[in-house]
Amino acid sequence: MILLYYTQELEGLQWIIHKVEMDLKRSSDHPAMQLYLAC
Repeated sequence: MILLYYTQELEGLQWIIHKVEMDLKRSSDHPAMQLYLAC
């Protein structure tokens, strides 16, 4: 049960990260994108 909860949390987090990446790609060649990729 706890494992399932963490799996759902992880999927939610991955979705948020994906959304952020899409937003960053939209403002292409933005300095923030370069910093983000450097991490």
